[in-house]
Amino acid sequence: MLHALPVPIPRRVQLSRLTSGSQTRLIEVRVNPVDVNQIVVLEGIKVTSPVRSVVDVLPMLHDLDALALADAALRAGIDREELLTLHEVQGRQVGVHTARVALERADARAESPAESRSRGLMYRFSLPIPELQFEIGPYRADFCWREQRLLGEFDGKGKYGGKGKYGGKGKYEGELAQAAGGPEAVAQYERQREQYLRDRGWALVRWGGAELRQPYKFFTRVRGALDGASGWR
Repeated sequence: MLHALPVPIPRRVQLSRLTSGSQTRLIEVRVNPVDVNQIVVLEGIKVTSPVRSVVDVLPMLHDLDALALADAALRAGIDREELLTLHEVQGRQVGVHTARVALERADARAESPAESRSRGLMYRFSLPIPELQFEIGPYRADFCWREQRLLGEFDGKGKYGGKGKYGGKGKYEGELAQAAGGPEAVAQYERQREQYLRDRGWALVRWGGAELRQPYKFFTRVRGALDGASGWR
């Protein structure tokens, strides 16, 4: 998407027009009235505004991708109420419930699509919803179940300088990797960080792209960690 928001690569590109047009195997044309105030120009191309684009795309996505897009929209500074208002005006039937739920659950603190999809699976499996970006001393954890003294972390290749399908959170890459000697130094930093957290009574559960691709594995790992942590009921 030209607005740099996370959406799955579609099998067909969907174009909105005021009148019908020709379609191809790769392009689907939809007659979809667009207010002039909802059109912007990016790289010389007329496109729908960020708000209109998010509202149009959300109903086409499943729950995990919808939450990832909604989180990213808020993180980009788009107002939740503006999205909800336009969503109600659009009145789509297919996917309307998934879209609204995603907007209501969206949280700008989620730092990557992977973190958003992780939280989406927690909702799907009725797991306790953790706090996001929880700070402990000089460190920060992706997820925190405070009552259970449990921290959760998504481990993606991007975290150590690479690029993964589900997106690394990038907290320790870039400048840190260059200044500290590359991915190996970053991994050492992460081990020190983990020891710091464990020394202060926090348990830690990790998962990666494999668990997001196989949701039941994600569920058993996180639920097992919650069951084993103090305070879980």
